[in-house]
Amino acid sequence: MRNMKKTPGFTLVELMIVVAVVGVLAAIAYPGYIDHVRKARRADAKAALTEVAQKLEALYARNASYSADLTDIGYPAANWNNVPINVPASNRWYQVRVLAPNANCAITNCYRLRARRRPGTDQVNDDIEFYDLWSNGRKRYRKGGSWTNSWAE
Repeated sequence: MRNMKKTPGFTLVELMIVVAVVGVLAAIAYPGYIDHVRKARRADAKAALTEVAQKLEALYARNASYSADLTDIGYPAANWNNVPINVPASNRWYQVRVLAPNANCAITNCYRLRARRRPGTDQVNDDIEFYDLWSNGRKRYRKGGSWTNSWAE
């Protein structure tokens, strides 16, 4: 047998061990990363509600009445509007609508807005289902079927 020179490098076994270690680390870190991203997107819901509320307040200043129809403030005709409208559709994680008026909140002097996770996006896997905002400043969110008065999360 001839003398074979050893060339510097890695063996297949060494490379497979490195791949396995990287795979285990990724499997541990990825779910935590995705959860963090979903929580960060919650700010989009709050910003969307605030944006719609500001436009409704401007409408009220002009007409002395709010509107349950978001087309009156520049949104497309839809039951739920994807917001914010100034970003690409692929980056819209929430939808907003004006809730139906009731005896405690007539649309002429009060509004109730709701943001929900946009169907068909990864955000539907987030724990928080809805955010609400009233014209009097009341805020709440629904997580696991129960409502909490604040936007703490």
